[in-house]
Order: sequence, then structure tokens, then C-alpha cells
Amino acid sequence: MDFNECQTLISAARNSWGNTSPEVLKDINKANEEFSDNVKNRFKGK
Repeated sequence: MDFNECQTLISAARNSWGNTSPEVLKDINKANEEFSDNVKNRFKGK
């Protein structure tokens, strides 16, 4: 687990309490996109 994962995916999961399933899925999908973008930017050109 790294900082990126903690700031995106884990944060979205922790903040899901009380949300409906569609809301949770939307937030997790958004976090996954942010996670992926951060990884691409971090390792671009390496």
C-alpha cells in the first residue's frame, strides 16, 4: 500500500459509510481513475 492508494481508493472506501451502492461504485470508480492517472504521471517517461 502506498500514499497514492491511501489518498484515493482507501479514502473513497472509508467515506462510503451510509451511501447507496451506486454512490459507492461511483466514488470507487472515480478514485480508481485518479489512482491510475497518478501512476501514469509518476512513471511517465521511465
